[in-house]
Amino acid sequence: MADLNIQVLNQGFGSYLTGILPNDQAVAAGAFAYSMRQIKNIQNAKVESFSQAVFSLETNSNLLLTNGTDKPVNETLQTASFNKMGLGSGPNGTYTMSDFFGCMSGLPYPWKEFYDQVLKFAGPDTDLYTIYSQLYLAVTWEVATLTVECSESSGNFTPINITVNDPGGGYFRGGLDESTITITMSNGGTARVVPDIGIGKDPSDISTYGKIIAVELLTPGPAVLGACPAATISIPPDNGTGGWPSMNAVVKSYIDQANALLSTLAPNAKVLNEIYKVIGQQLKVEQRARYIGFAPVAIPKDFRSSPIPSTLEGFVDSIPNYAKETLPHMSAQVLENICDLNTTGGQSIIALMRSARNQAVLAEAGIPLDNTISDNLDPNVQKQLLLNGTVDEAVVGTGITPDGAGNIITQWTLPPNSVNVIGNVEINPCNNMLYDSCNETPVVPLGERQPGTVETIINSTNLDNCIVAVNSKVGTGPYINPYTDPLQSPQSGAIVATQPSTPGGLNTTAPILDPTLDKAYYASQMLCSTLTVQEAIDQVIFCNCDCWDI
Repeated sequence: MADLNIQVLNQGFGSYLTGILPNDQAVAAGAFAYSMRQIKNIQNAKVESFSQAVFSLETNSNLLLTNGTDKPVNETLQTASFNKMGLGSGPNGTYTMSDFFGCMSGLPYPWKEFYDQVLKFAGPDTDLYTIYSQLYLAVTWEVATLTVECSESSGNFTPINITVNDPGGGYFRGGLDESTITITMSNGGTARVVPDIGIGKDPSDISTYGKIIAVELLTPGPAVLGACPAATISIPPDNGTGGWPSMNAVVKSYIDQANALLSTLAPNAKVLNEIYKVIGQQLKVEQRARYIGFAPVAIPKDFRSSPIPSTLEGFVDSIPNYAKETLPHMSAQVLENICDLNTTGGQSIIALMRSARNQAVLAEAGIPLDNTISDNLDPNVQKQLLLNGTVDEAVVGTGITPDGAGNIITQWTLPPNSVNVIGNVEINPCNNMLYDSCNETPVVPLGERQPGTVETIINSTNLDNCIVAVNSKVGTGPYINPYTDPLQSPQSGAIVATQPSTPGGLNTTAPILDPTLDKAYYASQMLCSTLTVQEAIDQVIFCNCDCWDI
């Protein structure tokens, strides 16, 4: 039987390189390989693409206002922004269609529940309604007075009409009708309260409710010598008290009845209060949403007016696309020049563009990122929203405030003016292009780069009178394009890249990244976004020593 020869692999980083490389180099290579495995899909990325992607990655260098927190967002600004933008009634302050058209659809307003609850307190078929109406009639208790109008002949006065001088009050208490009210005349004539209409019975009209409003003369009676006869009317129901101040006892009895009944209606009162709150809050949200979302049309109409905040939201959503427009004088360069770097907002726009370019670069290299926050609700939240109708309330008390004149005002941040000096980047008076001194040596405007070489081709059609430093070399003369004519003879002082020998290899002429995402081309158009070698070393030392202590 043949002997088995089993070889046990060495343990630790770089064990598979044991015997191939010196031990220290094998360990370093193994450790580097393990650290690289943290990068998603790194095994499938081509080394050429990955190398260009790493070269083109940008940091938030020189954007100090975006640094210094243990979270990737400025929480103070986040709260301030939320209080301006998250003013809807949907989850996390998002807007719903009902926030704009709720009064049209009636959906967010519990009108039926409101009506049903109100009827429990003040409806015509409720005990509380009856108690309050009777209480009002008791409080307004007063005897009416009448005036008799007469005709006169030879000193004799004959009644011809009878009118209400003082309508009194409280006559309808207890459901008293006109037939029970008596009118007496001193001459024996007869009169009555007009049936069905003589007493005010409508509680919505307190000017007549419970009062005598119409009487009529039935028989005038005999003429009276010297004066018109008098007419008196019976008193309102008084429960035998004889009127004020003894009526106070009647009033108190109604108050006691109301309090006793209200104690049993407390749960209903709580529900009604909540309904009032819901209606008021949603009305506020809708009025605010319509004002902010549908900017009022200026009179006279101004076609240059901007519908804020929709323009701001659209701008922020478009920044990842603007960031990739790195050609000279296009969106990325222009935005960097008009952003106020003295503000967190200005620096954040530039930082966001760098982040968007980093994500696009890595995606082209086959390394997708997982840092995109979904704008869809979590399925569990969706279930809760469908079952309960709500998850979060709207933000209350922010957004629109009235000024002293009663007008509605809202403050928004306007774009700052452009600046000629931004950080360590200055305008070159020679050709009006940006010089980037972040690496202590100027970098020329957009140039054609040969992968695998250190030279950069000057991309300008008019450099006769300009001298530009490139990698510590000085070049003058016409523009050389290595892609269209890479074998042409070098001009005096010009920098020319060498012809690659292995197409598809590390020195391939075919651009792996889109030129607008390749920092070798667009770096001179943008602000410095790369650390110097010493800054990078210092940052690594800082993280190794301090980052884990946070």
